[in-house]
Amino acid sequence: MKRKLSRMERIFAKIAAQAVETDPVLSELDAVLDAYPLARQVCARLDGLGEDAISGEVLLRLLLVKYLYTWSEQETVEQVADSLVLRWFCRLEMRPAPLESLVSRAASQVSPAVLEELANRVERASERAKSSEGRLRPEFRQRQR
Repeated sequence: MKRKLSRMERIFAKIAAQAVETDPVLSELDAVLDAYPLARQVCARLDGLGEDAISGEVLLRLLLVKYLYTWSEQETVEQVADSLVLRWFCRLEMRPAPLESLVSRAASQVSPAVLEELANRVERASERAKSSEGRLRPEFRQRQR
């Protein structure tokens, strides 16, 4: 017998379906991360890094967002906190985004080369991510210019 999805699970299922259009890079990368052994190794290394119940998978996905969009820790946390697509990708759903200090600690545990290798599992991920501004708050887009 199939379990009935909660309201929140149904909302994030719709967001996942829309992510293919609004942010195809993250949608493709989501599938890669679920199947790639290096991602599982990094998640295991990051598990338990935070005092909160933030998993290594959430931290790895935050670091990939930070890497792809070349954001600071603060910008990453702000954007993830404000975007349902980024919340879906980072597997946060409606939980609070981690603090900048936790993202910074996680970044010190994972080399940029590992993040680049994971991102490169999706063809031209970095280029494509930088050309997409659909998920950014309007005032953030203006600050970048």
